Amino acid sequence: MSDITTTAADVLTDDAAIFLIDRQVVPLSPTLSQALHATDPPRALQLVTPTTSRLTLPLHALITAGRADWVVREESGYYTGLTGQPLQWTGKAFTPIPDAPNYAKGFAQHPSEPLGTHLTLTLQAKHPTSTLLGALTEHLMQALTGGPPTGWGTTEPTEHPWNRTDLTRTARNSQALQTITTGNAHRPATAVTSYTRTQAETTESTTLTIGYHPGERPPLERLPEMVSAIAADQNLASILLQTRLGRPDLTIEPRWSGTSSPVALAMKGSYTAPPEFPSTRSGPMTWFTLGTQNTKATWQTYRHLTQTLTPATPPRTPNSTDNR
Repeated sequence: MSDITTTAADVLTDDAAIFLIDRQVVPLSPTLSQALHATDPPRALQLVTPTTSRLTLPLHALITAGRADWVVREESGYYTGLTGQPLQWTGKAFTPIPDAPNYAKGFAQHPSEPLGTHLTLTLQAKHPTSTLLGALTEHLMQALTGGPPTGWGTTEPTEHPWNRTDLTRTARNSQALQTITTGNAHRPATAVTSYTRTQAETTESTTLTIGYHPGERPPLERLPEMVSAIAADQNLASILLQTRLGRPDLTIEPRWSGTSSPVALAMKGSYTAPPEFPSTRSGPMTWFTLGTQNTKATWQTYRHLTQTLTPATPPRTPNSTDNR
């Protein structure tokens, strides 16, 4: 593990590097970012917070990806903030309690504030190395929030004002770069983007999340038109739309609030699928609607669709050799 993790951890054992954090909102700080991005760490990273703490989306995404454990401290003990599984301190690390109840008491509590909706767009694109990066995030934020991004960086709070030229210059000086883009004051929005560069192209993977207040509905009906207008000149390969219950400010509490639900999938080009998946064409994209019910069946439907999608075969054009 990197030296920063060893020196910055509040508790260091043979099995774990433990950070004790007592903040209302816990961001992906430079110290945590360096620790979480360390390659092949010999110790588990465990972030310990009280039940009143909330994580920002970029930090929550890294913990969900397995870079660290979110340990939540309550009066009766500890639990993991992702699943509510009760934990115990062994003297070396926090580990699951064998045969414990399914959920800790704190995880089952109601959210501290009424929940709205998170609309999440996960997109993939490939750009020539000469392309000015950041256009997809900029255009989507403009369309969905009413204004362009305000800042970007690799940690929180973001270090730089929004500037696609600076972003592109940084990406070109790195084989792989992960960035955070923040939205404007009109509506909460956060994008986490990974850029991977080769000599021929730059691959972009972006997860953009928009926050809506209780009673507000994301503009799902208008999204195909919005996205397709942007995709026409941005080399967008695919986009998955998901919704879930969540705080409008896009922070995550250590409480159960349901799971995300896929509502639509779009792929560049023409695709065919079984009859139970009606499709529409919008610009260069083929759109498949997956439904609005937040159930396990919706994810099963999504997996079935992705397993059966095939590129449509264009009609064969006769040529002079066909009649020989």
